[in-house]
Amino acid sequence: MSKELGLQFVRAAAENNFELLKELLTDDIVFTAATPTKTYRAIGRAETEKTLRELFPAREKISNVERVDHYLLPGRSRISYVFRGHEKEFGAFQYEQQAYYQIDDNKISHLRILCSGLYKS
Repeated sequence: MSKELGLQFVRAAAENNFELLKELLTDDIVFTAATPTKTYRAIGRAETEKTLRELFPAREKISNVERVDHYLLPGRSRISYVFRGHEKEFGAFQYEQQAYYQIDDNKISHLRILCSGLYKS
């Protein structure tokens, strides 16, 4: 179940499917993320959804998800992935993320994301 939830998260983020993202999260999720220029922190599903919309903006069109890797750690999981896509002002890009997550009641209750930053490809 852990790997499947991680893969669903990656797929939903790549598709900007925030309805699915919300369904994957517990009501009281604790979320943090870091990019090269910004850090994020949110508590609760509504605040986390708002933050994820900023982290995965609709203007970024993901065309390919590459190198998905899942690893089970004691008490949590890690999934890493590379997104390739296009953004109107930036052009073709790619970035890698590492997501560490914990599952409670078949939903993600804690989520930590580390992003490499957007690179032209």
